[in-house]
Amino acid sequence: MSRVPLETHLVSVPPAVRASMLAARDDLRPGAAAVVARFFRMVAERGEHWTAPSRASFDAAATSESTLHGLLTTLTEHAPGVALGPGRETRRAWYERRPGKGAPRRRGPSPLPKEAPQGWPEVWRGLYPGLRAAPIKTSSKRRYIASLNRLADALAGTDAPPEPGFYAAWCCYEDLAGQGITARTIGGYLDALNALAKHGGRDKPARAGLIRVRTYVGRLANLEEKEKVNRIRTFVERGGFETIAQAIAGLRDVADAAPGWTATAERARQTAAVLAVAMNAPARTGDVAAWRLGHDLRRHPGGDWELVWTQEKTGNDADFGLLWPEIAAILDDLILAGRPDRLIFLRYEELVGMNWLTLREEGFASRWPSEQVKTVIGIPLQDVRTIAADYLRWHDPETAAATVQALLGHRTRRAGDSYRAMTEGEAAARDWVRMRRGIARSNGKRPGL
Repeated sequence: MSRVPLETHLVSVPPAVRASMLAARDDLRPGAAAVVARFFRMVAERGEHWTAPSRASFDAAATSESTLHGLLTTLTEHAPGVALGPGRETRRAWYERRPGKGAPRRRGPSPLPKEAPQGWPEVWRGLYPGLRAAPIKTSSKRRYIASLNRLADALAGTDAPPEPGFYAAWCCYEDLAGQGITARTIGGYLDALNALAKHGGRDKPARAGLIRVRTYVGRLANLEEKEKVNRIRTFVERGGFETIAQAIAGLRDVADAAPGWTATAERARQTAAVLAVAMNAPARTGDVAAWRLGHDLRRHPGGDWELVWTQEKTGNDADFGLLWPEIAAILDDLILAGRPDRLIFLRYEELVGMNWLTLREEGFASRWPSEQVKTVIGIPLQDVRTIAADYLRWHDPETAAATVQALLGHRTRRAGDSYRAMTEGEAAARDWVRMRRGIARSNGKRPGL
């Protein structure tokens, strides 16, 4: 059987794409012409403009992962006008079909177990009903259970008795510290053990040894806090929020330069959005990972974005109102994923209810936003919250306490004291207009931002 001529394959392909492929006929990948022709035929059959195809067109054109890769790479080289973001969705679906792969972990509340986990010592399991029935928030109980799971694993590697006293607590501390876990985190774990013992019926004298270890670990955590202060001081000396603005601009450049179907472009858009929103509304990483479009993050018809959510830790509502226009532009970029601007309204409506970062039902793990921030700027999201509080103190010390409470979502003004790395006299006020211009820096593809 004779081969179909390249010109015949490409007869229904847009002229500019056809001309580019014909000029490079000797360098085309095997099967490239057939899959590209099939793709544009699917686009036409679905009534879509060839520059803005849907994921369904990519799904229909590529019958295997290798075929999809060939289609995407060929379009990248010869059809720069085609928005390839939907192809990323198809590629991710193929990736998740591989053995051992899966979708991002769903983040959401799960019911409290009726019985203690099997991995706990029997003594702890006997105390669990008291903790489960205690008059404390369900979210706190979940956090305690997760902490106790870590302590149970640590205790299993020691010869300490399981009774929640001095020796068990100390052995857990030594094991966890040996793994590089911070004293602050270990202190939280020991708080969970103390809560289990307290609500399980152990009086304060019976918990005295455990409390002594917790107090000691707390002192170590205070020393760690000084290291955090030094880390933040160094970051502020490097430019503080101006450094973050520059990082956002750099990530947007990366997203624009990378093919729209790649993980590089997607990750750059996601991280830029996390950093941008953190400058405007510094939230806890678990809350950031859980926000949903149309519920927590809402886009108004005029293009404004609004952020309102209920904080998991405190249960308080956080209403930041309208976000800066520069942040709104970055959020538009995130959900468009390379699609033409004219599709923003349709794109938002089809994503209502989806996680704002993955653009799917499933979200990332709660630590993901903080880990991405640290990878890019060298400090975790928690430190950005501290810097935000300090900026407020520098600009308006008289009203800073109340503003920090509202900004960080604390129950009391006193809680904001731990978010202090520098005194008011240690830095001059920053130029916020210049900082925001840094966020909106255009590389030629986003005129007017």
